[in-house]
Amino acid sequence: MEENEYGIFDTVGGAYEYVAGYIADSSQNYGNSFASTDNTTNNKTESTKYATVYQMASSNSLTDNYKININKIFGDAVVETSTSGNGTKSWHSAYSIFVGINHGGNYPVFERGGTYSYYTAGSFLFNSRTGAGNTSSGFRVCLAVK
Repeated sequence: MEENEYGIFDTVGGAYEYVAGYIADSSQNYGNSFASTDNTTNNKTESTKYATVYQMASSNSLTDNYKININKIFGDAVVETSTSGNGTKSWHSAYSIFVGINHGGNYPVFERGGTYSYYTAGSFLFNSRTGAGNTSSGFRVCLAVK
């Protein structure tokens, strides 16, 4: 990542970057992670200063989860930059895949950016993942100074 003369960093390409944002789904085992308090299930339902928690629709579908959260959380560039939670509906045709059930599996954790070879990569790309490690994902650390 490189800073330019305006203090803006290039966040596109390289790797997907996990962010501390996930769906509130107590049926899933996230192990020892920021989404779990008892090492077995995701029982955190309120956002903290360290993680943003999105509410889950009864269907847990990407589209329904997006719809119930669009008027609740602002400032994370999800609602502000996209028109849907399923498809290439973010700025400049970047992916905007909300967290939830996708292709028959549960993908509760957000990732951002995109890889160097991904045509839908973008600064405001968001995608859902399992949270497991893989060769194309890292972790984005963000700090907000008051």
